[in-house]
Amino acid sequence: MSKSQEFYCKEKVMDREKSIDREKFIMPNEDEKDIDCNRQYPDKKIIQTKVIVGKGEEDFFLESDFNFDKIPDAEPFLKIVDIDTWVDVYDAQVIKGNKVIFNAWIYKNVTYKMVNGFLEESPDGEVTINGAIRHITKRIPLAGCIDIKSKEKINPKEDIAEVLDAYVIGEVEEPLEKSALRTATAKVEPPIYEYKKLHEKMCVKIAVKVVRWEHVQIKTEERC
Repeated sequence: MSKSQEFYCKEKVMDREKSIDREKFIMPNEDEKDIDCNRQYPDKKIIQTKVIVGKGEEDFFLESDFNFDKIPDAEPFLKIVDIDTWVDVYDAQVIKGNKVIFNAWIYKNVTYKMVNGFLEESPDGEVTINGAIRHITKRIPLAGCIDIKSKEKINPKEDIAEVLDAYVIGEVEEPLEKSALRTATAKVEPPIYEYKKLHEKMCVKIAVKVVRWEHVQIKTEERC
């Protein structure tokens, strides 16, 4: 065999080895992976999933006071600018009797205007007031028990409580302990008031569900 023929044969062998190596790393298509069309596959599978056993919701009435004169650096307010409220249910547990008990925090942020100074500019009652806009935030505890509507008996050892919704339906603010602004010598007429306390009333809705881990049989699609 001549040198040229020997070199040609070696190249052929190397090309064939490279082709074999490439085939080892070619992944089959996802649709074709592990599928043998000559084999009979079961048309059903069993999966593990959460199944809803029951649901329930309740409304809870809550009251709270903001004492502006007792908080360090807080002063009586002239006007409420905005109130932002949100609910955090941090614990919910299933108990006997088809019930769920829970603990929550109600966060209430009040933005308000305060009076730092004012000037009575004319005898006809024109007044200029200046002051800062500040906020006060309160975390209010709430706990309760919710009846669960279910056709099955709930098992506290196996079933799990999950929160569906938690929010304030409505709220009412009532300013209390008012005092009229006055100059060094007399009250402002007609009077302008500032307040030392804000009384809050609110209705809170808590909705929960009870779920259970179960094995469910499902149908599978044809593979071929």
